[in-house]
Amino acid sequence: MRALRVVMLLVAGVTAASAQSLPSTLHVQGVGEPVAVDVAVHRGYPAYPAWTLRSLGARVDQTPDGSVVIFGTDTLRFVAGSPFFHAGDRAWQLASAPYRERGLFYLPHQLFAEWLPRAYPDQLSYDRGRLRLAGLPTADTAASPSVEPDSPVLGTPARATPLVVIDPG
Repeated sequence: MRALRVVMLLVAGVTAASAQSLPSTLHVQGVGEPVAVDVAVHRGYPAYPAWTLRSLGARVDQTPDGSVVIFGTDTLRFVAGSPFFHAGDRAWQLASAPYRERGLFYLPHQLFAEWLPRAYPDQLSYDRGRLRLAGLPTADTAASPSVEPDSPVLGTPARATPLVVIDPG
C-alpha cells in the first residue's frame, strides 16, 4: 500500500511538472499579424485550433471527417479521432488525436511544438510557446532598421528519421 502511494505521488509530480512547462498560450509569428491562442484541453491534452496555421501562410480547410492543411505544395490530411495523419503520401502518428469541438477542428500541441519544426527545420522554429517562420525579426531585432523580414514559404518536409511507437495498451 505504501509503494502505491509513492507511485501515485511520483506520477502526480511528473504530471504537475509537465503541466507547468506547457505555455498557456501559443504565439504564432508568420505572415501578417502575429496570433496568440490559448491552449485548449477539451480532451485532457493540449491542442490549438487548426486555423492557427493560417498565420504561417497555410490554407486550412475543414472536411466532413477532419481538416486539410496546405503549406505551399505540401498537403497534410487530418481525421478527427485518429492520431495518424498524412503529409503527402507518407503517414505520421501523433501521441494525441485531432478532434472537433464546438465547430472548430483542434490539432494537438505536439504538431506545433515538435512535428512542424522537425519537418520544416529551415522554415519554422518553436521555443517556449512561440512558433515562428524563419527570416522574421525577433523582439530583439524588430527595432533595428537594418533587419528586413524575408517572405518565407514552407517547402517540402525534411526527411525525418523513422519513429516507431509501441502502445502497451
